[in-house]
Amino acid sequence: MIERFTDEEIAAEIFDKLNRKRCWGGKYKPYKSVVSWLEAKVRKNGKRIKKIVDNLVKDRYLLVKKGGNVLSLNTRKKEEIKNTIKKKFDKDTKANVY
Repeated sequence: MIERFTDEEIAAEIFDKLNRKRCWGGKYKPYKSVVSWLEAKVRKNGKRIKKIVDNLVKDRYLLVKKGGNVLSLNTRKKEEIKNTIKKKFDKDTKANVY
């Protein structure tokens, strides 16, 4: 199901996916797989997600390695990333309350 997400929600999803795969510092995932995780779920899919990933790299939340082909979470911004993920889950649980 395709949904409408804000840029912050997409960033939180990216952080959450990489965190669950434990991709911090020396462990990484391919750039294409990070983008494809969300392509089917988000409106204005690939280009928008690539733009958000590029902004996260520019803001140093994500680190690029191997010529920009792989991504990992920046351990120096661990608290900020964890707080973003926590906000996402707090928002999700409030939305599911009837």
